[in-house]
Amino acid sequence: MAKDTGKALNTGWDDIVLVCAKCERKLKGGFGPSGKKDLSKVLARALDEQGARIGVVETLCLDVCPRGGVTALLASRPGRFSVIREGTPVEDALAALDLDEAQSG
Repeated sequence: MAKDTGKALNTGWDDIVLVCAKCERKLKGGFGPSGKKDLSKVLARALDEQGARIGVVETLCLDVCPRGGVTALLASRPGRFSVIREGTPVEDALAALDLDEAQSG
């Protein structure tokens, strides 16, 4: 008898932003109006408010390890990492990830 390997789940997302959890942990915040939020939380809220079908997921270390920033990338563009510097406004972080292009196709 075949072993049950689980089942696929539909996320409803068109793309995923992967954010390095180790970078976030090192910064201890640094984003949002107060400068105390994690990048993943700020991005997720902004994308949700825009109605974008893009999820934000924290991942293990991406081995880029910038000082004073967080490494992030779109899953649909695995060859292009973005380093989002501490204190970067969310609009600029979204632009650095080319999310306008990703949403339009």
